[in-house]
Amino acid sequence: MNTYECMYIIQSNLSDDELDKANDRIVEEIEKRGGAILHRERLGRKRLAYPIRRSDDGAYHLLYFELPPGEVSGLRLAYKLHPRLLRMLILRKEREEIAKLQARRRPGDGPAEGEAVEASTDSAGDDADGTAEPAADDESVLETGDEEPMTESDDEDESEKQE
Repeated sequence: MNTYECMYIIQSNLSDDELDKANDRIVEEIEKRGGAILHRERLGRKRLAYPIRRSDDGAYHLLYFELPPGEVSGLRLAYKLHPRLLRMLILRKEREEIAKLQARRRPGDGPAEGEAVEASTDSAGDDADGTAEPAADDESVLETGDEEPMTESDDEDESEKQE
């Protein structure tokens, strides 16, 4: 069995009971084909970028599930025939990716994907303007003294040679 992620949008003009029934029907299609639900998440009602079936907004949902690979095409067909489903996207995911995503969404854990993370800098080596200077013990950035520094006359000689 493969692991999948499904993002789908349901018409938002439905009552909460009708919305739950539409979600249950989506889950039933997966279970009917021998799949198992790993994680369900309601993302809320949001405005659509463009009208779909005369709807300006929709209820977004995220679903992680396992399903045999041969059943995905039948699931997509069933979802296209769903009267309340505006859009859906099914992607194959690695099981480890889903475990990381679930762990990331728990409160107190690291930032969610796409969130900005403040870079922590070592206070030693920071200038007043916030730029870091290389540490003196870092040999990879220190000059070895084997090369002679380039002068302006050397720079002019090189430009004449290129012409």
